[in-house]
Amino acid sequence: MIQKIFRQFSDKIIRYPKVVITIIAVITAVLALGLPKIQLKMGNDVFVNAHSVVYQNTQKAQKSFGGDNAYLLFSAKHGSVINHETFAAIADFEKQLHDVPHISHTTSVITLLNQQLKSTGATKLANNTNLSPTKQHKLQADIMANLSPTAKARIQQHLLTSLTTEQKAQLQTYTLSLLTSTQQLTIAHQGSTANLTSILTKPQQKQLNQYTQQLLTKQQQAQLAQSMLAYLPSVEKMSTSLLQDLILDNGHVNSNLATLLPKDGQHLLLLATLDKADMDSDVQLVNALNKTINQHPIKNITIRVAGQPAILGNISGEVMTTMAIMLGLAVIMMVLILALVFHVRRRLLSLLFVLIGLIWSFGIMGWFNISLTLATMATLPILIGLGTDFGVQFQNRYEEEYRKHPIATDAIKQAIVAMGPGVGSALLVMMCTFLTMFLSKAPLMQQFGLTLAIGVLAVYIVEFFLMFATLRLLDRKNIPVKATHQNNFISNLLAIYARFVTKHAFIVVLLGIVVGIAGFTVEHNVPVETDLMNMIPKKMPALENTKYLQKQVGSTNYITYLVEAPNVTRKSTLLATDKLTTQIVNKHTDIIDATTITSTYHQMFGSFTTTSQPQINANIASLPAALRQQMISHNHHYAMIQFKVGSHLSSADQNKLMKRITREFNTATAHQNYQIVPAGAQVLMLVGLDNISSNRTLMMLAGIMVIVILLTLIYRRFSHALLPAFPIIVVLGVSPLTLYLLGQSYNPLTLGLSALVLGIGTEFTILIIERYREELMQGQSVREAVIQAVQSVGQAITVSGLTVIGGFFAIIFVSFPVLSSFVLITVLDTAFSLLAALTLLPAIIVLTQGKVDNKLSPQGIVTK
Repeated sequence: MIQKIFRQFSDKIIRYPKVVITIIAVITAVLALGLPKIQLKMGNDVFVNAHSVVYQNTQKAQKSFGGDNAYLLFSAKHGSVINHETFAAIADFEKQLHDVPHISHTTSVITLLNQQLKSTGATKLANNTNLSPTKQHKLQADIMANLSPTAKARIQQHLLTSLTTEQKAQLQTYTLSLLTSTQQLTIAHQGSTANLTSILTKPQQKQLNQYTQQLLTKQQQAQLAQSMLAYLPSVEKMSTSLLQDLILDNGHVNSNLATLLPKDGQHLLLLATLDKADMDSDVQLVNALNKTINQHPIKNITIRVAGQPAILGNISGEVMTTMAIMLGLAVIMMVLILALVFHVRRRLLSLLFVLIGLIWSFGIMGWFNISLTLATMATLPILIGLGTDFGVQFQNRYEEEYRKHPIATDAIKQAIVAMGPGVGSALLVMMCTFLTMFLSKAPLMQQFGLTLAIGVLAVYIVEFFLMFATLRLLDRKNIPVKATHQNNFISNLLAIYARFVTKHAFIVVLLGIVVGIAGFTVEHNVPVETDLMNMIPKKMPALENTKYLQKQVGSTNYITYLVEAPNVTRKSTLLATDKLTTQIVNKHTDIIDATTITSTYHQMFGSFTTTSQPQINANIASLPAALRQQMISHNHHYAMIQFKVGSHLSSADQNKLMKRITREFNTATAHQNYQIVPAGAQVLMLVGLDNISSNRTLMMLAGIMVIVILLTLIYRRFSHALLPAFPIIVVLGVSPLTLYLLGQSYNPLTLGLSALVLGIGTEFTILIIERYREELMQGQSVREAVIQAVQSVGQAITVSGLTVIGGFFAIIFVSFPVLSSFVLITVLDTAFSLLAALTLLPAIIVLTQGKVDNKLSPQGIVTK
């Protein structure tokens, strides 16, 4: 049935080659329109299913509190940022950010102080009895210096009104004592003391102010300070001296503001909170921020953009550049290898056609909204290699047939009937093994498998029809081939190698078993890397800025939890969550600190243990918006708990810590009317750690089962189905052994190598088995059939294997560490698969089939 279908294909290609080429061209043009539709996705949602509980909780958190924070670090080139000029410039810069797309709100020391002074901060400052008299006088003097003449006059009037009759008399007496003889004459000439203070000199006014302060009671002093603060300008308009009064304490930044003013004011940190977290938003954000920075430079200040949104926003351009480099390097290396080892006519045809196949593959991605991720972009060199391999197999068999009888139509028929089903069987097995990645919990792995399955089908179709249609046109004159167009050297070398392997089959198989077992034994010792920061180019500016930021402010790693309750501001809920949070912080040494609505409340108002619910509600409502909107939702249904963890913790350690915290919260809230669940971008990344490493063994076993089942159906004999499984299983063991010996980690790409090894390895072994069965049908003994299969097909898979290896090897040097690691291991695994197919497969065939009489059923199966 299958051969009949391929004979029909050959008839159509031979009769209508131009029509076939035209149809391929039209389909290519249509699919090419899908290329601009491809969307890049690099966020944590590629690790976590959008329908999962943790993802939905994160969506709730982001809806109420915004997405990730982008950090802008303003660094003074000399001295401190705490001065009038810098604050004024940064305040203007912050206003510009309100027009930047996807920024929901910003937080800086400027906005925070302005909000504090408008709410409870002014009262606290006015009633601050902790200041020494000298500092109080300086603060008041600096405040007065920042007031307008009108404000000063009103404050003076307010002060006089608040004085008692006795205080007024004392003040009058003291003022008269300050007057000089000339001033006394002036007063006598006026005949009134109503404008007495207007004729005082500045030193006299200073003395008078000091005396007045001594007369005032504490209540009057607080009232005076309150009236003075009411007329204060906004923070960005304050003098340097007053800013230092408000911010510094004995030369150091107040502890409440230290995070926003790192290194005692050498830097100023501005947080820009996004309204959502996705790649498109991050790209727009980075572009807008860079534009704003260029248009609003600040004198003597360096501005750095940091944080995960900034990194993801920069990755987009890096990905496109990297893909272009990957494509260029792969093509160059494959051209060189094909030119050197594939000694046939038009040796570059398969590579040319695979580029068309790539348009099909990625065009389909665009049309069907399959996103481009770090994993799916890695399919580019894989598809180039596999597509070229398909073309090499087709062209090699055609050239073999054409050399025997230089009649193009006959050579095409023979090649299609011989190679079409074999490569088609390998394609089917490939696609099914790639689709076993859907057993992974990570969408990234699922998309990787889907893209590979679509891609190999596309390049197979393109290579098959274009290769034979083009050869039909090129060889229409049936000119004989020169003897130079033969792979005699490789063919003869493989024949010698096959004889050696089959002679020592038992030792070869035993050695393969030992190496495979050793690999599976050490697999659990290979770590898994999911930290995005370790997968991207180290020299990327946003990543360097983020590392610099962490050096200045300490750890920026937070594990966040969402508190959900009918009313999270209810006193009982606040007390309970505060108690739980404190217990967890005290229990786990890796937690540096925790920020909650209660910790913020304590800083501003002290303990609320004895405070009534109405007063708690009023105090929370009066919190600065910059603080309140980060910790509590508008409807009071949600609150956030942020655990700051040490920067030394790896992703795996953070994941373990998060699981322990989650269990403790679940136990404590099991029978409560509120719940505390993990949520946030960092949480998604940590959950992704489990997802991408989950079901690895299941995927591998499923892949092996798929191979055995499909090949049993194809060959109708279980023993023949098992033959390809042995070398592939050995390679699956060698792969983790290689990672272990090289000190490499699994990452989202290398975790998919089992399916890749199964796919590539199966193709190599199927092609050898197909040719082996063909030779048996012609009357060869088992051993001679194996040697002939390796000699003939082996040269083609050697060429295709070397092509894949060469194309991949060039990509090792791209800037993405995750791709470099993946490519290195893929190169080695492809080499192992090729070596296993040429070594272990012949050996196991001889051991299991060598004593069987070479009689065949009609299907070409060895029987006794």
